[in-house]
Amino acid sequence: RPAARRSLSFVVVLLALACAPVARAAKEQPIPDWVLQAVTAAPLKSEWHDAKAIYLLEDTLVTVQPDGRVIQRYRAVIKILRPQGRDFATPIASWSSDSKLQSFHVWSIGADGHHYSMKDSEYIEAGDPAYGMLYVDLRHKIASPPAADPGGIVAWESIKQLPTYLAEDTWGFQNSIPTLHSVYEIDLPAGWHQEAVW
Repeated sequence: RPAARRSLSFVVVLLALACAPVARAAKEQPIPDWVLQAVTAAPLKSEWHDAKAIYLLEDTLVTVQPDGRVIQRYRAVIKILRPQGRDFATPIASWSSDSKLQSFHVWSIGADGHHYSMKDSEYIEAGDPAYGMLYVDLRHKIASPPAADPGGIVAWESIKQLPTYLAEDTWGFQNSIPTLHSVYEIDLPAGWHQEAVW
């Protein structure tokens, strides 16, 4: 009987070990197609080789719901070209009591082609310094993705609900590093109209 108990325990341990990788893999988010498309469709121009990093894609979609709620989806894909380019590959999502953060996902691809997907527990939350302000409830979720080294790719997507009193938005289509593809799109319900001011 003692021998039978030992073999049964051994089988249970093996089953637990066999199930663990499956459970861990189920929580990870595979790299989305829009990230892979931005990476494969982005030949670097010769004049960009001295840059620290480059935006392969910066994509903003603002969707206005029929009830007036505004949802903003922001996507970015950055390729790191030099060690100093790591500074541009630190994804941050911000929110406050007026703007609810609905989701935030970060992925990276190492120079060796290995894919990474960050888990919720790997993000850091921090408050805003609020220099000179008495009270600011702005919060930040900050990511330090793996493989953020020269030759690597860092991508992220944030979705948040903007304040209901905000009826305008600013699109900054230029950055301090080269931007290959920049998109700003507004999706309005019937009866709404938009006006662009440059």
